[in-house]
Amino acid sequence: MSIGTFGDTYIDELLAEYVPPEETLADDMLADEGKQLLYALLLEMRARRIETGNYDLDTTLEKQRTAVEQGTPDTEGSYLSKDYDVTPLDDSDDWRKIDLDFVTSEVDLRFDAPVHVAFTTPSDQSAVVSYTAEESPVVGVPVSTPAIWITAQEGTGGATVTLEAWS
Repeated sequence: MSIGTFGDTYIDELLAEYVPPEETLADDMLADEGKQLLYALLLEMRARRIETGNYDLDTTLEKQRTAVEQGTPDTEGSYLSKDYDVTPLDDSDDWRKIDLDFVTSEVDLRFDAPVHVAFTTPSDQSAVVSYTAEESPVVGVPVSTPAIWITAQEGTGGATVTLEAWS
């Protein structure tokens, strides 16, 4: 059995560490690269479980179920969903800075009046994006930032903005 299905590739080099010689596994068990990659991932998961002292799979799964049921916070990802009232810019150039407490990977915005949004410091006008109320909602903005600046556009009485951000 050859490792990988594309010949001499980077994936083949990675899989060589995990896929045993052909005499130890049936050729059809790991016949394609997808199965070989899954096999490598399972080996890594087992090694990590053993490394953390969780030798017994049943005990490990029970601990994970208990953590989920008790609401243990997810340390891998972050999420924010909150409404903000913003006012138009005045002479003080007063933007509403929203600190996310994490670096976001994607943002959704919903607003009821025209707004200006900046995903970096708004002192540079090229960083400012203007949206009309008709463009709401703006979803799936791919951005990597720990803060967002928002203000209502001039000539409005302000706006309510719903911000959803996650990493």
